[in-house]
Amino acid sequence: VMGDISSAIVSDIPEQTCTGSRIEPEVEVTLDGKTLVRGVDFRVSCTNNIKVGTATATIIGIGDYEGVIRKHFSIKKAPTPIFADVDYSSWYGDAVTFVAEKDLVTGYSDSGLFGVGNALTRAQLATILYRNANPDASPDFRPRNTTGMPDVEGFTWYTAGVNWAVENGVINGYADGEGNRVAFGPDDSMTLEQLVTAIANLSADEEDLPGTGETAAILRPFRDRWSVSPWARPSMAWAAQKGLVAGYDEPDGKHLRPSENISRERAVVILMRAFELGILE
Repeated sequence: VMGDISSAIVSDIPEQTCTGSRIEPEVEVTLDGKTLVRGVDFRVSCTNNIKVGTATATIIGIGDYEGVIRKHFSIKKAPTPIFADVDYSSWYGDAVTFVAEKDLVTGYSDSGLFGVGNALTRAQLATILYRNANPDASPDFRPRNTTGMPDVEGFTWYTAGVNWAVENGVINGYADGEGNRVAFGPDDSMTLEQLVTAIANLSADEEDLPGTGETAAILRPFRDRWSVSPWARPSMAWAAQKGLVAGYDEPDGKHLRPSENISRERAVVILMRAFELGILE
């Protein structure tokens, strides 16, 4: 005679903390005074168990048991990390909190630091934008390299983000003289014009980008406009028009510094501004 697990007693499942990965809590099931064994008497299938909210554990009888019973449990948001190297009263402090609360930047795994003063790398930006576009993706997902670029390592913390960035045309990699994409440069520092171009590739339609004449007019106020790479000029003009970048005030006027390596703190300020302007969602 099969036991019917649908009449079993399932203990309350404690509130869980969101980790970004699927949560599979322990479940205690008792039937007719007997404690059943997971994997022998029942298995558990969980749904809605990644994001903050209410998840469901479905207990399914196996072996000598049949039937199904469901138990709900809550998932709470993980505390926003506090980085020891961040001055939260500074010009970038709010932006660090903003991206940390959205789980876009988690800091360095070996030190727990944000990395103030360090340059943002191309792999890091790809990962940040990938996390925003794929909020349900597990941080443990480490696929093989599908970019076709030999300098991209497979099965690393950044592989999923770089695969996504290349596949979606967000960050295209470096091209040779014939236009073939030959390298991604995952550890290379991200420049301002590269960062802006990646955001434009992700968020702007072709018709949103200004034409040649309009681009020249928009960039005219910047003293160093001629230092913007030709491939980046439409994106930089679009970003200036949107208010995403405003340039630096210097004695002789405004400067964009398009080839400047972007620090991690400046990058998150630009990203926060992109969300506030509705460019990123």
